[in-house]
This record gives sequence, C-alpha cells and structure tokens, in this order.
Amino acid sequence: MRKGDLWTRHDVLLADSQQQVTCKLWGDKAEVKVTVGDKAKMSNLTVDVYNNILSLNSTDETEYEVSYFHNYLHNYWNLL
Repeated sequence: MRKGDLWTRHDVLLADSQQQVTCKLWGDKAEVKVTVGDKAKMSNLTVDVYNNILSLNSTDETEYEVSYFHNYLHNYWNLL
C-alpha cells in the first residue's frame, strides 16, 4: 500500500492462466485485503493505458467482492 498526504493506493495484480492486469485501488477502496489465490469480482472501474500498459483504476462507485482462498480451503477440508 502506498500513502501520500492526501491519498492512499493499493496495487492489486489480477490474473488468470492467460493474462494479468494491475488494478489500482484508491482511497477507502485501498483497504481491501487480498492474497494470492483469492477471487475478486469488481465493477465500475476505469481503464487506463500508459506506455502501452493496460491498468484498471477504482472510482468512487467501484464495488468489489472477494472470495478468500483460505475460506475456500477451510470449507473444502470440512466437506471431506
């Protein structure tokens, strides 16, 4: 997480088996806690291209839902 005098930003790498993109979460959105293996569903992001590199940025309207991987494993092992 990066913090300035008036801003906070958390860069999250979103990836699947074929591609990846950096998502920059700003302000209160930067408080999300994610780790490798978590699944995220996000809406109301802006798309930015700088030096031919694509990235996503949160907005005031951004909504997200995270399915935490450790919860998935916990539930999986409890089913066995």
